[in-house]
Amino acid sequence: MRNRINVLSEMPAAWRLGLARWKRLARSHKSELNDSTVPTAADEYLLYQTLLGTLPPEGLDESTLGPYRERILQYLLKAAREAKRHTSWTCPDEAYENALAAFVRGVLARVQPNPLLNDLQASASALAWYGALNSLSMVLMKFTAPGVPDVYQGNELMDLSLVDPDNRRPVDYALRERHLAALEELAQSPDRAAQLRGLAAAPHDGRAKLWLTWRLLQLRAERPELFRDGRYLPLAATGEQQEQVVAYAREHGEALLVVLASRLHTRLCAQPGTLPLGPEVWGSTAVELPGLGAGAPWQCVDVVSGQAVPLHGNQLRLAEAFSTFPAAALLLTR
Repeated sequence: MRNRINVLSEMPAAWRLGLARWKRLARSHKSELNDSTVPTAADEYLLYQTLLGTLPPEGLDESTLGPYRERILQYLLKAAREAKRHTSWTCPDEAYENALAAFVRGVLARVQPNPLLNDLQASASALAWYGALNSLSMVLMKFTAPGVPDVYQGNELMDLSLVDPDNRRPVDYALRERHLAALEELAQSPDRAAQLRGLAAAPHDGRAKLWLTWRLLQLRAERPELFRDGRYLPLAATGEQQEQVVAYAREHGEALLVVLASRLHTRLCAQPGTLPLGPEVWGSTAVELPGLGAGAPWQCVDVVSGQAVPLHGNQLRLAEAFSTFPAAALLLTR
């Protein structure tokens, strides 16, 4: 959810225009209380951001709307109480809370006809695409940066939970086991590259995130010294998309792991559904690898895709590193 909402900072004009539309469409659901309009602007902003972060990409239907509406309502009430501006846990203002609840129920009264929900859903679907790409980059960095990675139960797939108690719902472990078994078969497939592109092109079910998590955990198990004792080396990028990548390396002995995480995806992919892959996106952008030195040639393999990636002197070209999957962990060995 946070990965989705973070995308709003990349499109402030769209956010401002959206707010104006949504406030106009939601006007009839507001209440007057003690010469003030409920909800306040802050609570209304929070509702829209929460909806943008949690609406399912495929949309709601009549069977899913009710439970979803209840989750959002409980979250907004909790947030209002903890803000302690108009109500609180110790001194709840029943009138304000009832008016806030009526607003949420009005916004989410029905699936159709509901112009406000339709407009929010269109924006949420775009954010969901860019947020999914952000999530892959976050997983990549979490498992390769210095420190100990932490994964909440249930977050192996895409998770759209709010704060407790919403994030304490039962975890579907059987679904995760089925996905992992299928990914283990994919790893042995002769057309693995094509299937990985397919996973990346449909990130909302979380299989792409689970694949990345599984591959990086395997690497950590195989090379614990690289992550326990390896140096951290920031890397510089050059070229037209140099601001759109986070690049660093972990080094230990004769092993070097180069991590490439894409960022600011609204600049890389103008349209949702477009993957940040290949030369048409990255052009001549490259990452410098200082200090490779002479000696035996280096072998460079992407741990995520299993594909060999060529070195060009002391450079890695991002168009080649990002040819199959929008996250790369390149292991260089002699």
